[in-house]
Formats: sequence, structure tokens, C-alpha cells
Amino acid sequence: MSTNSKIPVFIVDDDKEAIFSLQSYLELMPEVAVVGSATNYLKAIKQIKEMAPELVFLDIEMPGKTGFELLADLESNGSPRKFDVIFHTAYDKYALQALREAAFDYILKPARP
Repeated sequence: MSTNSKIPVFIVDDDKEAIFSLQSYLELMPEVAVVGSATNYLKAIKQIKEMAPELVFLDIEMPGKTGFELLADLESNGSPRKFDVIFHTAYDKYALQALREAAFDYILKPARP
């Protein structure tokens, strides 16, 4: 856990409303600090590398690249992933693949507290 005893969390979703909704729920948890969010692949890659969150909420179906591709690209340099992933998606058809990606959890949109 981080030094300030809050878990740094990053949210990746192409839907700004989904980010806002999830962030609102996460802010109710005193042990969590949302350190940022991104609505596109390039911004997400850059900010995840810079912010080094411990937990990433990741949408799967996004324009350009999927959440699975984003994870693969982050790990392409051979270094192990340093964060847990909770897939946050509107589709239950990806649950098995999410488990293969060592997902910490898999939640369907819209998120509920």
C-alpha cells in the first residue's frame, strides 16, 4: 500500500459519464484515492506509467484498442505488471478472458456502490 495509506487508483474508460460515476463511488471509500483517469489509450498508457497506481479500473471495449491490448502494451517491455486490474465493462462476455489476464475483479456497468 502507498505511504499515505490510501490505495492510488486510476480509471480508464472512453465514457466520461462512466468515469464520473465510478469515481463518485470510489470517493466514498476512505482507503482509496483516485489519482487520475483517461478516456483514450495514449493518455492512459502515459499516465499509468507516470502515476504508478496500485489499482486500475479498465474498460474493455474502447475506440482504437481494447483494455486487453492496453495491458499487453504496458507489459511489452517484459516487466511485470505493478498494479491490480478491475475490468469495468458493459459486457459479461469478456469475463473468462479477464480471468486469464489475472484480473483482480470484473464488474459490469453501471457500477453500483
